[in-house]
Amino acid sequence: MQQQAKIFLADERGVTETELFRSYNTFNFGNYQNENKAPVEKLYVCNDDTLAGGKIFILTVEEDTQLIILPVVGAVNFIKDESAAFTVNSGEVFCTFLKQGEKFELTNPYPNELVNFLQLWIKAEDDNSQLTQLHNFDIDVYKNSAVSLKLPLPFSITKLEGRKEIIYVPVKKSSCVFAFAIQGAFETEGILMHPRDSVAFWNYKQIEIAALSSDAIIFLLEV
Repeated sequence: MQQQAKIFLADERGVTETELFRSYNTFNFGNYQNENKAPVEKLYVCNDDTLAGGKIFILTVEEDTQLIILPVVGAVNFIKDESAAFTVNSGEVFCTFLKQGEKFELTNPYPNELVNFLQLWIKAEDDNSQLTQLHNFDIDVYKNSAVSLKLPLPFSITKLEGRKEIIYVPVKKSSCVFAFAIQGAFETEGILMHPRDSVAFWNYKQIEIAALSSDAIIFLLEV
């Protein structure tokens, strides 16, 4: 099987912006449609969202979906119904299952501050309706090494000092690994990544990642 890689540049993402929020879309989403921004395997939404103080927006999933929320700055409230309401803080990852057509709300809990978070939508092949997880992690304690979290799909996040390197070995052979640079610059298998760039890797036995700036943060998800 031949190794392949595809980069998604941050500067080429779609954007939806109002007075209340701004959403950068790595893949086709809403009114943003581009033939070169098709989903990567099961991962069909990767949105980088900023929400104004005290504001809320409502979304509807297009199909059975495993939702992952990763706050970058501040926190975000997730609400599906009265029995499913969670506050997700920076340093935590939230994961839950949503059925096709189901709605959910995301709210900024701070009245006067912006929050920034990533949300990933992954096509769910099985009904994991009972699966809701909230994981916390400390990438400063484990700086320069990968922190792996037990989500439905293999997920790891790491913070590297400048010129430090790690090697990621996929959990599943012949899988697709989606890498997203949250902060700082990286060289990933020879590909230069700036903040909020992402790369999909197919059929790599291992992925070499080197930080080109201090306190660079990257996550990897096997999709």
